[in-house]
Amino acid sequence: MARPSVVLGIVDGLHDAGAALVADGRIIAAANEERFTRVKLQGGMPRQSVEAVLATAGMGYEDIDAIAVGGKATPTLATRVVRPLQRLYGPSLGICFDRPWHPVDRLGDLVRYRLSLTRGRSDRGLGKAEGRLAKPVVRRGLPSPLRELPLHFVDHHLAHAESAWRTSGDGRWLVVTADAHGDGRSLTVHVAEPGQPLRLIHEIGVKQSVGAFYSYVTKRLGFRPGRHEGKVLGLSARGDPAAIPMRFPFHWTDGHLQYDGAWGLKAMKALRVLEGHRREDVAAWVQAGTVSVLVPAIQAWLREQDTTRLALAGGVFANVCVNGELAALPEIERLHVFPHMGDGGLAAGAALHVHDAPAQPLGTALLGPEPTDAELDAAAQGAGLPCERSEDPDGALVDAVAAGQPAVRYEGPMEFGPRALGHRSVLAPVDDPGITDPLNEALRREEFMPFAPLLRHEDGAGAFEHYGVAEAATRYMTVALPATPDFAERCPAAVHVDGTARPQTVRADEDLALHALVGRLAERTGRPAVINTSFNLHEEPIVNTPDEAVRAFVQSGLPVMRMGPYVLRNPGSRWRAQAD
Repeated sequence: MARPSVVLGIVDGLHDAGAALVADGRIIAAANEERFTRVKLQGGMPRQSVEAVLATAGMGYEDIDAIAVGGKATPTLATRVVRPLQRLYGPSLGICFDRPWHPVDRLGDLVRYRLSLTRGRSDRGLGKAEGRLAKPVVRRGLPSPLRELPLHFVDHHLAHAESAWRTSGDGRWLVVTADAHGDGRSLTVHVAEPGQPLRLIHEIGVKQSVGAFYSYVTKRLGFRPGRHEGKVLGLSARGDPAAIPMRFPFHWTDGHLQYDGAWGLKAMKALRVLEGHRREDVAAWVQAGTVSVLVPAIQAWLREQDTTRLALAGGVFANVCVNGELAALPEIERLHVFPHMGDGGLAAGAALHVHDAPAQPLGTALLGPEPTDAELDAAAQGAGLPCERSEDPDGALVDAVAAGQPAVRYEGPMEFGPRALGHRSVLAPVDDPGITDPLNEALRREEFMPFAPLLRHEDGAGAFEHYGVAEAATRYMTVALPATPDFAERCPAAVHVDGTARPQTVRADEDLALHALVGRLAERTGRPAVINTSFNLHEEPIVNTPDEAVRAFVQSGLPVMRMGPYVLRNPGSRWRAQAD
C-alpha cells in the first residue's frame, strides 16, 4: 500500500489536545488547542487546532489523505463518547489523586486502580476492545469532510517514539519514551535503524511508573500534578535529598523495575511521611531518585545495543536535568529530545508513523500560525499605547535589553511545544541576577523558577559542557547543561543555583533575524546570551494572537514590545519609570 502524501495527526486526550500535518517526510504545521481556547492544557477533540494547521499549511480538507490518532485506549472510550467527562477528569489528568474529596476522583480511583479497568494495554483485553470501539466515536467528532478518510489509531508510546525518531536524523538510535501512563505502559525502549520499523526491546507497565510517582510528589508539595512538575524540578536544586528519611520506592531486580509503594488515593496517604520536611529537600529527593532509576538503565540499554545516539519523548523527558545527566554519559555522541515531548506531541508522532518517511532532522519548531498584517495593524492601532511602525523593530529590543530592561518579542509563526523560542518570548539582560525577582513578579511566577539563556549556535561550545552531544536538543530548550566558569561569570542571571542552565541556541540558517538580534546584543553588551522566557502570565498558555499579546503586555507592565513591524511602549511600566 502506498504511503499517504499528507497525514493529519490529532490527539484528543484528557489534556493538551492538538493537531499536526505531515507531508514530504516532515511536520509542516502543528499546534495545540490551549493556544486557541486559552485554557491551559485543554483536552478533547482539537477542532480549532485542525483548522489552524490547515490554514498554516495553506491546505484544505481535500488535501488530506489520511488521519492518524495518537492513543488507542488512552483516553478511555467513556471520555471519548461523553466529552464533558474529560473536563471532569482533566484536573487530575485521569490519575485520580488531585481531588480526593470529589466523587468523580473516587469513582476514577475505583475503576482505574482497584479494578484496573482503564489501565490495560491497547493490544490486550479491554484496551484492545476500547481501541476498536473508539474509531466510530472519533470519526464522528471530526469535521464532516474528513469522516470518510482512512483513520489510523497509533499506540500512545509508539506515537511518542515515532515523534522522537522520525525527527532525529540518520543512523541507528536508541529511542526511549517515558511518562505517567498511556495505553497501558509508562516506558518503552525501541531500536531504530534506517529502512526498518521501530523494534521494541523493553517496556514497563503502569504499575511501575516513575512519571506518575513524580506527579504524586508534585501534588504532595501543593502543586498541580501534570502541570507543575517543572516547579518541583526548579526547587530541587535548592534541596538535599539525604534529608528525606524515606527510601525511594523504585529499584531494579534482574532487569525489571519494581515499585514498592501504593497508587491512587492510597498513595497520597502513604506520602504523608513527607509532611514536615522542607519542600526543597522533598523535590531534591524525588529528582535524585528519578535520575537514579532512569539514567543507569538507559546507559545499560545503550551499551547492550551498541549505539551512541539517543532520542527521547514523553512527559518525563520534559525534565531537562534528567536529559542533562543523559547528555553527560560517555556512551552518547548525539542526543535528541522531541520539542513537544508531552502528550501534546502525540499528534505529530502518530502522523509521522502513518506517513512512514525516513527519519530526518526536524529543523525549526516554528510550526504554528502566524498573524496576518491586518491582525497586527488592528491590534497595534487599538492598543491605546504609544506605538510606531519601525524599519528595525528588533533594534528597540536591543536598546531596551542593553539598558537593563526586559522586552517582549512577538514575531512570526508560533512555536510548537511548551517552550517559547524567541517568537513569543520575553527577553531580558543576562548580567543582572536581580532582574529575576521583578520579572517573575511581572509575569506572576514563583520566585524560585530559573530563566533560560538564548545564544547563537557558534557560542554554545564555549558556554556549556557536553554541547557537542546535546546541540540538537539545545535548539528547542530541552536539556540542562553545566555552564562553563566563563559563561557563569559573564551571564549570572541565566545560570541556576546548581551551575546549570537550559539554553536555547539559534542558527543563522534556521532563524536569521533572531540570530542577528542575539549578535547585536552581544556586540552591545559584551555578553554572549540574553534571557529568554515565555510570553504568558502564570497559568495561562503562551500568547497566540496579537490581541492576546497586547493584553499580556499591558497586564505584565513590561516596558517595550515588538509586535511584528510595530514597537509598542507601556507608559505605566515600572521599568519605564525607573529609566525616566
